[in-house]
Amino acid sequence: MNTLNTVIKELYLSIHSEWMRMKYEPSGFPEAATIALKRCKLHENFNLNSLLEHMVSKDHQAHRLGTHPAAAIPLIRSSYFNVYIHFWIDEVADLHSHQWGGAFTILDGEAIHSRYEFEESRFFHSDLRIGSMKYLGIERLLRGDVVKVEPGLNFVHGVAHIPRPSVSLSVRNSNGLSDLKSFYRHIGNAALSANSKAALLDNQLKVLLPLSISHEQLFLERVNNMLQSTDTLSGYKMLLKVQSLNLEYSNFKALCKQWSGDSQDRLALIKSLPLSQRENLVSDLFSDIYDYSLRRFLAVIMFSPDHKSIVESVKELWNTKNSSEIITELIAELNNNVGGDRDSLFTTIFCVALESGGDAQVIMRNLKNKQMVSKSEESILSMVNQILENPFLSPFFRNQ
Repeated sequence: MNTLNTVIKELYLSIHSEWMRMKYEPSGFPEAATIALKRCKLHENFNLNSLLEHMVSKDHQAHRLGTHPAAAIPLIRSSYFNVYIHFWIDEVADLHSHQWGGAFTILDGEAIHSRYEFEESRFFHSDLRIGSMKYLGIERLLRGDVVKVEPGLNFVHGVAHIPRPSVSLSVRNSNGLSDLKSFYRHIGNAALSANSKAALLDNQLKVLLPLSISHEQLFLERVNNMLQSTDTLSGYKMLLKVQSLNLEYSNFKALCKQWSGDSQDRLALIKSLPLSQRENLVSDLFSDIYDYSLRRFLAVIMFSPDHKSIVESVKELWNTKNSSEIITELIAELNNNVGGDRDSLFTTIFCVALESGGDAQVIMRNLKNKQMVSKSEESILSMVNQILENPFLSPFFRNQ
Protein backbone atom coordinates (compact mmCIF):
# COMPACT_ATOMS: atom_id res chain seq x y z
CA MET A 1 0.00 0.00 0.00
CA ASN A 2 1.37 3.42 -0.95
CA THR A 3 1.96 6.08 1.69
CA LEU A 4 -0.59 8.84 2.06
CA ASN A 5 1.77 11.49 0.65
CA THR A 6 2.52 9.32 -2.40
CA VAL A 7 -1.18 8.84 -3.13
CA ILE A 8 -1.88 12.57 -2.75
CA LYS A 9 0.94 13.43 -5.15
CA GLU A 10 -0.29 10.87 -7.68
CA LEU A 11 -3.81 12.33 -7.52
CA TYR A 12 -2.53 15.90 -7.93
CA LEU A 13 -0.47 15.01 -11.02
CA SER A 14 -3.30 12.93 -12.51
CA ILE A 15 -5.81 15.78 -12.22
CA HIS A 16 -3.34 18.23 -13.76
CA SER A 17 -2.58 15.82 -16.59
CA GLU A 18 -6.25 15.37 -17.49
CA TRP A 19 -7.06 19.05 -17.16
CA MET A 20 -4.05 20.04 -19.28
CA ARG A 21 -5.38 17.72 -21.98
CA MET A 22 -8.55 19.90 -21.91
CA LYS A 23 -6.41 23.06 -22.20
CA TYR A 24 -7.33 24.01 -18.61
CA GLU A 25 -10.81 25.10 -19.67
CA PRO A 26 -12.86 25.66 -16.47
CA SER A 27 -15.81 23.75 -17.94
CA GLY A 28 -13.57 20.71 -18.39
CA PHE A 29 -12.49 20.46 -14.77
CA PRO A 30 -15.35 18.24 -13.48
CA GLU A 31 -14.62 15.68 -16.20
CA ALA A 32 -10.85 15.85 -15.53
CA ALA A 33 -11.40 15.32 -11.79
CA THR A 34 -13.75 12.40 -12.44
CA ILE A 35 -11.29 10.63 -14.77
CA ALA A 36 -8.40 11.17 -12.34
CA LEU A 37 -10.33 9.79 -9.35
CA LYS A 38 -11.38 6.71 -11.30
CA ARG A 39 -7.81 6.11 -12.48
CA CYS A 40 -6.16 6.55 -9.06
CA LYS A 41 -8.54 4.15 -7.21
CA LEU A 42 -7.87 5.92 -3.93
CA HIS A 43 -10.02 3.52 -1.90
CA GLU A 44 -7.44 0.79 -2.52
CA ASN A 45 -4.65 2.87 -0.94
CA PHE A 46 -6.43 4.47 2.01
CA ASN A 47 -7.44 2.91 5.30
CA LEU A 48 -9.21 4.35 8.32
CA ASN A 49 -6.14 4.22 10.58
CA SER A 50 -3.99 6.23 8.18
CA LEU A 51 -6.79 8.78 7.84
CA LEU A 52 -7.11 9.15 11.60
CA GLU A 53 -3.35 9.60 11.96
CA HIS A 54 -3.47 12.26 9.25
CA MET A 55 -6.41 13.98 10.97
CA VAL A 56 -4.54 14.46 14.26
CA SER A 57 -1.19 15.41 12.70
CA LYS A 58 0.12 18.88 13.39
CA ASP A 59 0.06 19.85 9.71
CA HIS A 60 -3.51 18.81 8.92
CA GLN A 61 -5.93 19.53 11.74
CA ALA A 62 -9.54 18.66 10.89
CA HIS A 63 -11.91 21.58 10.51
CA ARG A 64 -15.34 22.30 9.07
CA LEU A 65 -15.88 24.02 5.76
CA GLY A 66 -18.33 26.87 6.19
CA THR A 67 -21.24 25.12 4.45
CA HIS A 68 -20.24 21.46 4.73
CA PRO A 69 -21.95 19.19 7.31
CA ALA A 70 -19.00 16.82 7.83
CA ALA A 71 -15.52 17.35 9.26
CA ALA A 72 -13.11 18.16 6.42
CA ILE A 73 -9.38 17.46 6.18
CA PRO A 74 -7.57 19.51 3.51
CA LEU A 75 -5.18 17.31 1.51
CA ILE A 76 -4.34 19.67 -1.36
CA ARG A 77 -4.74 23.45 -1.49
CA SER A 78 -3.60 25.21 -4.62
CA SER A 79 -4.53 28.11 -6.85
CA TYR A 80 -5.91 25.54 -9.31
CA PHE A 81 -8.08 23.28 -7.15
CA ASN A 82 -8.55 21.89 -3.62
CA VAL A 83 -8.91 18.33 -2.33
CA TYR A 84 -10.65 17.44 0.94
CA ILE A 85 -11.39 14.27 2.87
CA HIS A 86 -14.75 14.26 4.67
CA PHE A 87 -15.39 12.23 7.78
CA TRP A 88 -19.10 11.34 8.23
CA ILE A 89 -20.91 9.94 11.27
CA ASP A 90 -24.55 11.07 11.42
CA GLU A 91 -24.43 14.14 9.18
CA VAL A 92 -26.77 14.18 6.17
CA ALA A 93 -26.17 16.44 3.16
CA ASP A 94 -29.74 17.40 2.19
CA LEU A 95 -30.56 18.51 -1.35
CA HIS A 96 -28.12 21.21 -2.48
CA SER A 97 -26.17 22.66 -5.38
CA HIS A 98 -22.59 23.97 -5.50
CA GLN A 99 -20.71 26.98 -6.74
CA TRP A 100 -17.76 24.64 -7.41
CA GLY A 101 -17.32 21.86 -9.93
CA GLY A 102 -15.32 18.66 -9.62
CA ALA A 103 -16.03 15.17 -8.31
CA PHE A 104 -16.20 13.07 -5.17
CA THR A 105 -15.55 9.42 -4.32
CA ILE A 106 -16.35 7.03 -1.47
CA LEU A 107 -13.19 5.95 0.33
CA ASP A 108 -14.80 3.91 3.08
CA GLY A 109 -18.40 2.90 3.77
CA GLU A 110 -21.37 3.53 1.47
CA ALA A 111 -23.87 6.27 0.72
CA ILE A 112 -27.33 6.83 -0.70
CA HIS A 113 -27.06 9.49 -3.41
CA SER A 114 -29.97 11.33 -5.05
CA ARG A 115 -30.04 13.57 -8.12
CA TYR A 116 -32.39 16.33 -9.25
CA GLU A 117 -32.34 19.09 -11.86
CA PHE A 118 -33.47 22.61 -10.93
CA GLU A 119 -34.89 25.02 -13.51
CA GLU A 120 -35.19 28.58 -12.24
CA SER A 121 -38.41 30.46 -13.01
CA ARG A 122 -38.42 33.38 -10.53
CA PHE A 123 -35.56 35.47 -9.14
CA PHE A 124 -36.39 37.19 -5.85
CA HIS A 125 -32.89 37.93 -4.70
CA SER A 126 -29.40 36.52 -5.29
CA ASP A 127 -30.06 34.42 -2.17
CA LEU A 128 -33.55 33.13 -3.09
CA ARG A 129 -34.90 31.70 -6.34
CA ILE A 130 -38.01 29.68 -7.22
CA GLY A 131 -38.13 27.00 -9.88
CA SER A 132 -39.11 23.44 -10.69
CA MET A 133 -37.30 20.31 -9.53
CA LYS A 134 -37.01 17.26 -11.79
CA TYR A 135 -36.26 14.00 -9.97
CA LEU A 136 -33.54 11.93 -11.70
CA GLY A 137 -33.11 9.04 -9.30
CA ILE A 138 -31.50 7.48 -6.23
CA GLU A 139 -28.45 5.22 -6.23
CA ARG A 140 -26.31 3.35 -3.74
CA LEU A 141 -22.63 4.35 -3.78
CA LEU A 142 -19.99 1.88 -2.62
CA ARG A 143 -16.23 2.12 -2.01
CA GLY A 144 -14.48 3.42 -5.11
CA ASP A 145 -17.56 4.85 -6.80
CA VAL A 146 -17.00 8.32 -8.31
CA VAL A 147 -19.61 11.04 -8.94
CA LYS A 148 -19.01 14.06 -11.18
CA VAL A 149 -20.28 17.34 -9.68
CA GLU A 150 -21.30 20.13 -12.02
CA PRO A 151 -21.37 23.73 -10.73
CA GLY A 152 -24.51 25.84 -10.62
CA LEU A 153 -28.15 25.59 -9.61
CA ASN A 154 -29.06 23.02 -12.25
CA PHE A 155 -27.09 20.17 -10.62
CA VAL A 156 -28.84 19.27 -7.35
CA HIS A 157 -27.96 16.28 -5.20
CA GLY A 158 -28.21 14.89 -1.68
CA VAL A 159 -25.98 12.38 0.13
CA ALA A 160 -26.60 10.23 3.21
CA HIS A 161 -23.69 8.08 4.41
CA ILE A 162 -24.79 4.80 5.98
CA PRO A 163 -22.02 3.23 8.14
CA ARG A 164 -20.68 5.16 11.14
CA PRO A 165 -18.13 6.40 10.22
CA SER A 166 -17.92 6.75 6.44
CA VAL A 167 -15.24 8.63 4.51
CA SER A 168 -15.42 10.49 1.20
CA LEU A 169 -13.03 12.67 -0.80
CA SER A 170 -13.89 15.69 -2.94
CA VAL A 171 -11.93 17.52 -5.64
CA ARG A 172 -13.12 21.12 -6.11
CA ASN A 173 -12.50 24.10 -8.33
CA SER A 174 -14.65 27.25 -8.26
CA ASN A 175 -12.49 29.50 -10.47
CA GLY A 176 -14.57 30.60 -13.43
CA LEU A 177 -17.00 27.67 -13.27
CA SER A 178 -20.08 29.40 -11.86
CA ASP A 179 -21.44 32.86 -11.05
CA LEU A 180 -22.86 31.56 -7.75
CA LYS A 181 -21.29 33.00 -4.62
CA SER A 182 -22.16 30.06 -2.38
CA PHE A 183 -23.67 26.65 -1.93
CA TYR A 184 -27.51 26.61 -2.23
CA ARG A 185 -29.94 24.52 -0.24
CA HIS A 186 -32.89 23.23 -2.29
CA ILE A 187 -36.18 22.94 -0.41
CA GLY A 188 -38.77 21.71 -2.86
CA ASN A 189 -39.17 24.48 -5.45
CA ALA A 190 -37.05 26.99 -3.47
CA ALA A 191 -33.28 27.50 -3.72
CA LEU A 192 -31.85 29.32 -0.68
CA SER A 193 -28.25 30.51 -0.47
CA ALA A 194 -26.18 29.33 2.49
CA ASN A 195 -24.59 32.80 2.56
CA SER A 196 -27.91 34.47 3.25
CA LYS A 197 -27.50 36.21 6.60
CA ALA A 198 -30.08 38.13 8.60
CA ALA A 199 -28.50 39.05 11.95
CA LEU A 200 -31.23 41.52 12.92
CA LEU A 201 -33.98 39.03 12.10
CA ASP A 202 -32.24 36.27 14.06
CA ASN A 203 -31.83 38.53 17.09
CA GLN A 204 -35.48 39.61 16.98
CA LEU A 205 -36.63 35.99 16.92
CA LYS A 206 -34.32 35.11 19.82
CA VAL A 207 -35.92 37.87 21.87
CA LEU A 208 -39.40 36.56 20.99
CA LEU A 209 -38.55 32.87 21.52
CA PRO A 210 -39.57 32.70 25.23
CA LEU A 211 -43.05 33.92 24.21
CA SER A 212 -43.51 30.84 21.98
CA ILE A 213 -43.31 28.70 25.12
CA SER A 214 -45.33 30.74 27.58
CA HIS A 215 -47.63 32.89 25.39
CA GLU A 216 -47.98 31.30 21.96
CA GLN A 217 -50.74 33.60 20.72
CA LEU A 218 -48.77 36.73 21.63
CA PHE A 219 -45.70 35.25 19.95
CA LEU A 220 -47.71 34.58 16.77
CA GLU A 221 -49.06 38.14 16.75
CA ARG A 222 -45.56 39.61 17.03
CA VAL A 223 -44.18 37.32 14.34
CA ASN A 224 -47.11 38.15 12.05
CA ASN A 225 -46.41 41.87 12.48
CA MET A 226 -42.78 41.27 11.50
CA LEU A 227 -43.80 39.16 8.49
CA GLN A 228 -46.13 41.86 7.16
CA SER A 229 -43.35 44.46 7.15
CA THR A 230 -40.47 42.50 5.64
CA ASP A 231 -39.37 41.32 2.19
CA THR A 232 -40.03 37.85 0.77
CA LEU A 233 -36.55 36.45 1.47
CA SER A 234 -36.60 37.54 5.14
CA GLY A 235 -40.18 36.35 5.58
CA TYR A 236 -39.41 32.92 4.14
CA LYS A 237 -36.36 32.51 6.37
CA MET A 238 -38.44 33.59 9.37
CA LEU A 239 -41.08 30.94 8.64
CA LEU A 240 -38.40 28.25 8.32
CA LYS A 241 -37.18 29.14 11.81
CA VAL A 242 -40.67 29.43 13.32
CA GLN A 243 -41.66 26.08 11.83
CA SER A 244 -38.86 24.39 13.80
CA LEU A 245 -40.48 25.50 17.09
CA ASN A 246 -43.25 22.88 16.70
CA LEU A 247 -46.11 25.29 17.33
CA GLU A 248 -49.74 24.19 17.07
CA TYR A 249 -50.05 23.19 13.41
CA SER A 250 -53.29 25.14 12.79
CA ASN A 251 -51.68 28.31 14.21
CA PHE A 252 -48.61 27.96 12.00
CA LYS A 253 -50.81 27.26 8.97
CA ALA A 254 -52.79 30.44 9.65
CA LEU A 255 -49.56 32.44 9.97
CA CYS A 256 -48.41 31.15 6.57
CA LYS A 257 -51.75 31.98 4.98
CA GLN A 258 -51.63 35.57 6.26
CA TRP A 259 -48.08 35.99 4.94
CA SER A 260 -48.76 34.55 1.50
CA GLY A 261 -52.05 36.34 0.84
CA ASP A 262 -52.87 36.13 -2.89
CA SER A 263 -49.22 36.02 -3.98
CA GLN A 264 -48.59 32.93 -6.13
CA ASP A 265 -44.84 33.22 -5.50
CA ARG A 266 -45.28 33.19 -1.73
CA LEU A 267 -47.76 30.32 -1.98
CA ALA A 268 -45.08 28.38 -3.87
CA LEU A 269 -42.63 29.03 -1.05
CA ILE A 270 -45.18 27.93 1.57
CA LYS A 271 -45.46 24.57 -0.23
CA SER A 272 -41.75 23.96 0.36
CA LEU A 273 -41.93 24.36 4.16
CA PRO A 274 -43.09 20.77 4.95
CA LEU A 275 -40.11 19.45 2.94
CA SER A 276 -37.74 21.36 5.20
CA GLN A 277 -39.52 19.87 8.20
CA ARG A 278 -39.17 16.38 6.70
CA GLU A 279 -35.41 16.90 6.24
CA ASN A 280 -35.06 18.01 9.86
CA LEU A 281 -37.03 14.97 11.10
CA VAL A 282 -34.93 12.53 9.07
CA SER A 283 -31.66 14.16 10.21
CA ASP A 284 -32.76 13.84 13.84
CA LEU A 285 -33.68 10.16 13.37
CA PHE A 286 -30.39 9.49 11.59
CA SER A 287 -28.52 10.35 14.80
CA ASP A 288 -30.53 7.81 16.82
CA ILE A 289 -30.66 4.85 14.41
CA TYR A 290 -27.60 2.72 13.63
CA ASP A 291 -29.17 -0.14 11.67
CA TYR A 292 -27.91 0.08 8.08
CA SER A 293 -31.18 -0.97 6.46
CA LEU A 294 -33.20 1.61 8.41
CA ARG A 295 -30.66 4.35 7.64
CA ARG A 296 -30.92 3.53 3.92
CA PHE A 297 -34.70 3.69 4.20
CA LEU A 298 -34.56 7.07 5.97
CA ALA A 299 -32.39 8.39 3.14
CA VAL A 300 -34.90 7.13 0.54
CA ILE A 301 -37.75 8.88 2.38
CA MET A 302 -35.76 12.10 2.64
CA PHE A 303 -34.73 12.25 -1.01
CA SER A 304 -37.87 10.88 -2.75
CA PRO A 305 -40.52 13.25 -4.11
CA ASP A 306 -43.43 10.78 -4.26
CA HIS A 307 -44.80 7.26 -3.87
CA LYS A 308 -43.52 5.99 -7.23
CA SER A 309 -39.92 7.01 -6.57
CA ILE A 310 -39.96 5.39 -3.11
CA VAL A 311 -41.27 2.13 -4.58
CA GLU A 312 -38.66 2.14 -7.36
CA SER A 313 -35.82 2.81 -4.92
CA VAL A 314 -36.95 0.12 -2.49
CA LYS A 315 -37.20 -2.42 -5.31
CA GLU A 316 -33.68 -1.61 -6.49
CA LEU A 317 -31.89 -1.16 -3.15
CA TRP A 318 -33.54 -4.15 -1.45
CA ASN A 319 -33.55 -6.26 -4.63
CA THR A 320 -37.21 -7.15 -4.25
CA LYS A 321 -40.39 -7.20 -6.33
CA ASN A 322 -42.62 -6.90 -3.26
CA SER A 323 -41.90 -3.30 -2.27
CA SER A 324 -45.11 -2.88 -0.20
CA GLU A 325 -44.13 -5.67 2.17
CA ILE A 326 -40.62 -4.24 2.63
CA ILE A 327 -41.96 -0.70 3.17
CA THR A 328 -44.49 -1.73 5.82
CA GLU A 329 -41.86 -3.86 7.58
CA LEU A 330 -39.39 -0.97 7.66
CA ILE A 331 -42.04 1.52 8.84
CA ALA A 332 -42.92 -0.89 11.69
CA GLU A 333 -39.21 -1.17 12.58
CA LEU A 334 -38.83 2.62 12.56
CA ASN A 335 -41.88 3.02 14.77
CA ASN A 336 -40.41 0.46 17.16
CA ASN A 337 -37.04 2.26 17.17
CA VAL A 338 -38.60 5.57 18.23
CA GLY A 339 -40.47 4.00 21.13
CA GLY A 340 -43.69 2.89 19.48
CA ASP A 341 -45.26 -0.56 19.42
CA ARG A 342 -44.13 -2.54 16.38
CA ASP A 343 -47.67 -3.89 15.92
CA SER A 344 -49.40 -0.65 16.91
CA LEU A 345 -52.59 0.85 15.55
CA PHE A 346 -50.40 3.40 13.76
CA THR A 347 -48.68 0.62 11.78
CA THR A 348 -52.03 -0.96 10.94
CA ILE A 349 -53.51 2.30 9.67
CA PHE A 350 -50.36 3.13 7.68
CA CYS A 351 -50.48 -0.24 5.91
CA VAL A 352 -54.14 0.23 4.97
CA ALA A 353 -53.43 3.83 3.88
CA LEU A 354 -50.65 2.57 1.62
CA GLU A 355 -53.04 0.05 0.03
CA SER A 356 -55.83 2.64 -0.27
CA GLY A 357 -53.96 5.33 -2.18
CA GLY A 358 -53.92 7.97 0.55
CA ASP A 359 -57.62 8.90 0.40
CA ALA A 360 -58.96 9.36 3.94
CA GLN A 361 -62.50 8.20 3.17
CA VAL A 362 -61.29 5.10 1.29
CA ILE A 363 -58.91 4.30 4.17
CA MET A 364 -61.76 4.52 6.70
CA ARG A 365 -63.99 2.30 4.56
CA ASN A 366 -61.26 -0.32 4.16
CA LEU A 367 -60.48 -0.27 7.87
CA LYS A 368 -64.17 -0.95 8.61
CA ASN A 369 -64.37 -3.72 5.99
CA LYS A 370 -61.37 -5.43 7.54
CA GLN A 371 -62.83 -4.90 11.04
CA MET A 372 -59.56 -3.32 12.13
CA VAL A 373 -61.05 -0.41 14.05
CA SER A 374 -61.30 -0.79 17.82
CA LYS A 375 -61.42 2.90 18.79
CA SER A 376 -64.07 5.52 18.00
CA GLU A 377 -64.44 6.48 14.35
CA GLU A 378 -63.59 10.11 15.15
CA SER A 379 -60.27 9.22 16.81
CA ILE A 380 -59.35 6.85 13.97
CA LEU A 381 -60.14 9.51 11.32
CA SER A 382 -57.99 11.97 13.26
CA MET A 383 -55.12 9.46 13.22
CA VAL A 384 -55.58 8.86 9.49
CA ASN A 385 -55.39 12.59 8.75
CA GLN A 386 -52.30 12.96 10.95
CA ILE A 387 -50.56 10.21 8.97
CA LEU A 388 -51.55 11.72 5.60
CA GLU A 389 -50.45 15.24 6.62
CA ASN A 390 -47.24 14.18 8.38
CA PRO A 391 -44.30 15.68 6.38
CA PHE A 392 -42.24 12.55 7.07
CA LEU A 393 -44.88 10.18 5.67
CA SER A 394 -46.54 12.36 3.02
CA PRO A 395 -44.28 11.21 0.11
CA PHE A 396 -45.75 7.70 0.47
CA PHE A 397 -49.14 9.06 -0.57
CA ARG A 398 -48.14 11.72 -3.13
CA ASN A 399 -49.05 10.92 -6.77
CA GLN A 400 -49.88 7.36 -5.81
